Amino acid sequence: AGCTYLFIGVESGVQRVLKEVINKRLNLDAVRRVAKWCRDIGLDLGAFYVIGFPGERKEEMEGTLNFALALERQFGTYPVLMTAVPLVGTELYEKCVQNGYLALSPTPFNLSRASAEGLGMIRTADFTPEEIAHFREQFYTKHKRLAVRNFLFFILQHPRALPRLVANILAAGRGRMKNEIVQNMWLRNCLLRDFSQEAEIHQ
Repeated sequence: AGCTYLFIGVESGVQRVLKEVINKRLNLDAVRRVAKWCRDIGLDLGAFYVIGFPGERKEEMEGTLNFALALERQFGTYPVLMTAVPLVGTELYEKCVQNGYLALSPTPFNLSRASAEGLGMIRTADFTPEEIAHFREQFYTKHKRLAVRNFLFFILQHPRALPRLVANILAAGRGRMKNEIVQNMWLRNCLLRDFSQEAEIHQ
């Protein structure tokens, strides 16, 4: 039907946080099943995660990060980690104001940094922005290793896709080369389909 990849919003890898903190009706066993299905049919899958909600404990944040890494390790599900952002007008913002959780003023500059860079703006009795930054740093160190490992396994299994990868990276130009490498590292099946389609055209 033309679908080349999927992204799902998991948000938390801890069932209590989903139910009691975020109020999200999501079964993590269902997420695991979807990840396995996507791997089995060759559909690239990414997942969004968020840490730093009021009411979330540090060990639960670690649980989310471990869940994300486990899905990446087992099924190749590409994780994107974000920090909870108290956007003005949202329920999260109102909760932070009422309870004195705002560690930074909700200026456009701070909010844009929180959204784009994961800057922690929330401080509770359970965690600080500095601890959020530490969690993020640890997570991305482990994630990068896994992403490289998964991609090397893919290239070993499909060496004919390597010229297409190199062509994509070179075509991106120096300014976008890093982004192109990251994109191709998780859109592995898209890369393989591109190669297969080109091979059919030239037959």
